[in-house]
Amino acid sequence: MSRAIRDRLIAWFHEPDKLQHIIISLALVQGMLPWTTIWLSVLVTFLIGLAKETWDALYGAGFSWGDIVANCLGIGLGVILLWPYL
Repeated sequence: MSRAIRDRLIAWFHEPDKLQHIIISLALVQGMLPWTTIWLSVLVTFLIGLAKETWDALYGAGFSWGDIVANCLGIGLGVILLWPYL
């Protein structure tokens, strides 16, 4: 991996917005598990993130694929952390 790509990834992860997306998605996917299946929890969390980005596209700062990626990272981390207990 080139130094420029690595530096861009590090800068991207240090944006507060991206960390918020990761943390909120992780909390949502884990918070729904007592009432739903893992797959429904993942789907609903992804759709919430997609709806938020659609809202941003229409009324906010614009759609961000980076935020969608951060949501997916949070979802994946939430599943990985709970996998031994499922």
